[in-house]
Order: sequence, then structure tokens, then C-alpha cells
Amino acid sequence: MVEDGTSLLGAALDRARRVRDAVEKLDGIDVMGREIVDQGLAFDLDPLALTFDVSGLGITGYTATEHARSAHRVNLGASDTVRISARLTHADTDERVDRLIEVVTAPVADAPSLDPAPEVDFPSAHGLELETVMLPREAFFAEIETVPVAEAVGRIAAELVSPYPPGVPVLAPGERITREALDYLRSARAAGVLLPDPADKSLATLRVVA
Repeated sequence: MVEDGTSLLGAALDRARRVRDAVEKLDGIDVMGREIVDQGLAFDLDPLALTFDVSGLGITGYTATEHARSAHRVNLGASDTVRISARLTHADTDERVDRLIEVVTAPVADAPSLDPAPEVDFPSAHGLELETVMLPREAFFAEIETVPVAEAVGRIAAELVSPYPPGVPVLAPGERITREALDYLRSARAAGVLLPDPADKSLATLRVVA
């Protein structure tokens, strides 16, 4: 890094710009850029971390990632209901960047044959700020019962529910469960979100304080 860091990272930054420039020209895919910093939504942007919004193609990021894997044998870094991401390093070559551009842009032509995106009932920002009515430890170790998810509204959560990605909890022990949070979790799961935390991965039931 002392001897060649400037040239190595400079070349990586140039390649990242080439990917951004190639994808930004396409209809249906938006490239996350410094607008998130300008809007105060982030402190800064890692130029080597590339994030693409594919919702304009009518598909989910999960579908785009699976298509990249099955049709092109390329694993992308991460995905969610609307985005896919990839990360470049100084070790990537021009050939790898060409391959990345090919894979990221492929859904533009292939989208009509891919599974359409199911609707996700995204909550408001306030809808994710649940009321904590018990200490997390007390709720976690309390006497619990398992109830159908439709009957969990208003009850106190006794387990963690963190959709992945990003892996940030929507429900935590001790919080009062709301309809808005449950609608988001159920619709997100139907869209392909992973729920690694709850005892019932299908989210048909939830563990709540008795």
C-alpha cells in the first residue's frame, strides 16, 4: 500500500466509475450515488460499494441476484426487496468489471421473463419506532406463549425478528407489536426476505409475553 496504494486504489476507483457510467445509462436501474449524502441520509459514500435499484424493472433484488447466479454463475454481494449490490477492490481487473456490467445490465432485457415483484407494505419511519414496555431481558425470559401472527397485535414481543438484509430488528423483546410492523414483516417475507431470528421462520406464529 505504501509503494503502490495510489495507483492500485486509483485504478479501482476508475473501474467503479466505469460501472456506474455504464449502468446509469439504462432505463429501469438506478445507481445509488452521492444524493444520499446531499440529502443527509448518510455521512459519506464508499465509491467502491456499488448499489443498484432494480425496482424500475418490476423485479426484486432477490430475483435479480438469483438470476445472476443461475443464468450467469455470478454471486452478487447482497440484495433486498429493491436493490442489488457489488463491491470492487484493487484486485479486480478490467475483465471482471466487464463481467459485472454484463450481469447487472442483463435484467433489463430479461425482466419480462422473470418473476414480478410482489408488493411490500413498507412501514413509515414512525412505524418502526415501537414502544418498549418491558426491559428486553425481562421479556425474553418471561413466561411466553405462541400465538397466530394475526393475534399478536398489541402483545409484547418475546423474541427478535430481524429481516435480512439488512438484519436490523423490526421487533425486539419487550416492544409492543403493531399492525404496521406485522404487515411489513409478512409482506417482506412473501417477497423473499429472510427471517433468521424467530422460532417460526414462516412467521405464521410469534412468541409473545404471556
